[in-house]
Amino acid sequence: MLLKAGEHSAEWAWDRDDVRQNIAHPRATVFDSYRSVDEKGQPFDGHHYLAVLNVPPQTISSLSIESVPGVEVSIQRISLANDELNEFYGVSSEEGSLRQIDRWRYIEDFGSTMVFENSSTLPRAWLVSDVRQLDRQDVLNAIRYSSLPDGKIFDPRKVALVEEPLELRRTVDTSGDVEIMRVAETEVIVKTIASMETFLVLSDVYYPGWRAFIDGNEARLYRTNYILRGVMVPSGTHNVVFTFQPKTFYWGSALTVFFSLVVVIMLLLSKVQPIQSKNAKALR
Repeated sequence: MLLKAGEHSAEWAWDRDDVRQNIAHPRATVFDSYRSVDEKGQPFDGHHYLAVLNVPPQTISSLSIESVPGVEVSIQRISLANDELNEFYGVSSEEGSLRQIDRWRYIEDFGSTMVFENSSTLPRAWLVSDVRQLDRQDVLNAIRYSSLPDGKIFDPRKVALVEEPLELRRTVDTSGDVEIMRVAETEVIVKTIASMETFLVLSDVYYPGWRAFIDGNEARLYRTNYILRGVMVPSGTHNVVFTFQPKTFYWGSALTVFFSLVVVIMLLLSKVQPIQSKNAKALR
């Protein structure tokens, strides 16, 4: 089967003026877009494309992809779909071999919409024994393409990505356990049990003002996997508390107290002044 330019794929910079003027084929079906800039700083939209190929019913045990000499093709995702059974399978490559992943489970039709369950979703909180420090762009690329800079697959169940230095022993702990004890708007309490030092990832958005405490002692909170929260926890059983305590709240409270005192003092002075005036007139 052939992937045809203009039908199944196209240049990622198709919308860039100096590129499009040299392209004879149309733009393929766009899967998603992202903002980029050219050498002159002019913005344009880059694209990933969606290619749908109809394959006759058969048993597929392997896939191979070959490109035409001189043509570079980048493939981000491959999925197999069985329309008769409503089954969908993601296909990934690891160390040169292909493995099939049953990720999407068909649930039901909702009007004209088909509903699938993603069986690969992560829990609210989990432990990992491997933490990698990368710069922010590399973290974003690893999440977007499921690939680390060294070419290995990025699996968030096993690896956490942070942007600040962090040392963590990489011995796998299969006995670690996490339990969510409380969830509120400004507080999340997690109980961790691990036989060795590990790293806790909370699938809540990292935002200035959130702080982490382990058994009452403040711990360093890391921006994890680009947008999540993470904290290193020691071995044993511990209560990890994530609490929202923004500095703006304390500044606002301090200003409120200050201006309240000013108002009270002004009120007291306004009452004292007439009394002093009356006493002065009596002395005359």
